[in-house]
Amino acid sequence: MKRLFRALGCALLALVLTGCTSGGKTISFTWFADQIPSNLDPQLAQTSAEMIACKHLYTGLYQLDESGELQPGCASAYSLSPDGCTYTFTIRPDLYYQAARGETTSYAITAEDFVFAFQRLFRPETKSPYAPSFLSVAGASDVLAGADPASVLGVSAPDPYTLVIQLDAPDPGFVEKLTLPGAMPCDQEYFESTQGTYGLTKKTFLSNGEFYLYNWTGDGLFLRREPNGTAVNSLRLVTNTNPVDTSPIDLVENEKCTAVTDLGNNPTELHQIPYSNTTWCLRFNGKSIFANDALRQAMTSAAQTVPLPDNQQLYGAVEGIVPNGASVDLMDYRSRVGNLMPAPVDAAALWQQAVAQLKSGQLKGLSLLVPESADRDYVQNLNSTWQKQFGLFLNVETVDDETFARRCSGKKPDFTVALMPVQLTIPDPTLLLTQLADQLPEGGSSYVNQIPLPADAAQGGARIDALGLLEQQLIESCYFAPLYCQNARLLVDPSVTGLQFDPFGPTINVTWAHRSE
Repeated sequence: MKRLFRALGCALLALVLTGCTSGGKTISFTWFADQIPSNLDPQLAQTSAEMIACKHLYTGLYQLDESGELQPGCASAYSLSPDGCTYTFTIRPDLYYQAARGETTSYAITAEDFVFAFQRLFRPETKSPYAPSFLSVAGASDVLAGADPASVLGVSAPDPYTLVIQLDAPDPGFVEKLTLPGAMPCDQEYFESTQGTYGLTKKTFLSNGEFYLYNWTGDGLFLRREPNGTAVNSLRLVTNTNPVDTSPIDLVENEKCTAVTDLGNNPTELHQIPYSNTTWCLRFNGKSIFANDALRQAMTSAAQTVPLPDNQQLYGAVEGIVPNGASVDLMDYRSRVGNLMPAPVDAAALWQQAVAQLKSGQLKGLSLLVPESADRDYVQNLNSTWQKQFGLFLNVETVDDETFARRCSGKKPDFTVALMPVQLTIPDPTLLLTQLADQLPEGGSSYVNQIPLPADAAQGGARIDALGLLEQQLIESCYFAPLYCQNARLLVDPSVTGLQFDPFGPTINVTWAHRSE
């Protein structure tokens, strides 16, 4: 099972359990969320906070223990057919959902709940980010494409406590993937009774995990479980209301939060977990002057000669848009795809070609949109490089990260050129790459072929090859130009042990965490 976390790039780092018992008091862990979860539907969980919540609120057929090893969850056991394509799970007969505040319900968890969960997962209207991870399920590709109804999916319940899942081809990591939020159970009767509000309020929500929903307000999401020695029994997902100039180190040391991500490298006695999940790219708006191919290519080629930001501990070279550590079906994505960065080209010749194609004055008054989180020295060096090579100087417009995200989204983006952080929020890069392809302007699709994912390319190397081709075409289009990766670290209060951390999200799991006095 340890290979799963290496392959998924999750950097699972569990601190060794130490400490003594401390009675039945509340032992809290506070995590700052970029935004309070707006949805607790596991099939739709996509933001970091939503994924963290679902890790604690739901248990699937199998779950991961403190060492990252597979353990039975809602299933007590399973068998696998000799051809590796049919899984038969035995569901425990003593399981029930719970409502907010840990209130027990009469809704029993049965095999039918997993059948319905998988049907929802692949219905096109669901738009679940987890569907690509389960395309090995028989009939999944056709259901996802809208060609077949969800009822033909290879998931069935011969009786209330037997679940059968049929695959089109063997998938060695299939059981491990059943721990993802998309594979959590969903009671069809209850789901339909909520009339489209499932998971949106604490009154239209059921869970079955280690923690229960204690409270959910505009101030935060608060989860609880029964006290047990020094184990963390209260998880607080709240927004950071501290002064913006408060350092991550101070936030933890002053007990404003228990752990926090940090883009700096100042010395500290706090526990540290290094990681990287972000690629900084140039993004050109194809509905502007940058519909000109030669112009994008010239500016991209020049930009890729700009040295990395000075702090080598925080920044590194890239091999593509997708950050290192991404995986598909337990296979490392970058190891198979390789370095996709293009060879140097004659930027000056491309520039002259672009100038000849453009009208007089079109290159005046251009601006570079930059989020506050970008490295200022790098932005200055980038702009200076364009000025030296082309005599082109862009006005730099720096905005807060929320404004930046808003202006770069939608069908009518509000920028001409942007220095954009591309973050991988789940280990599988399928969703990231397809979202980037969807952002190409009209006509930009000529650079990106439709990458089909039929059953014979639903897993492993075949899907990585298809995704690698998509990434290569995105890079060659020069609408997205990867420049450098950004390293970071997780800072953790030294009193905490047993914390699990996944840099893709990023997410935490305190199920096995303890806090000493």
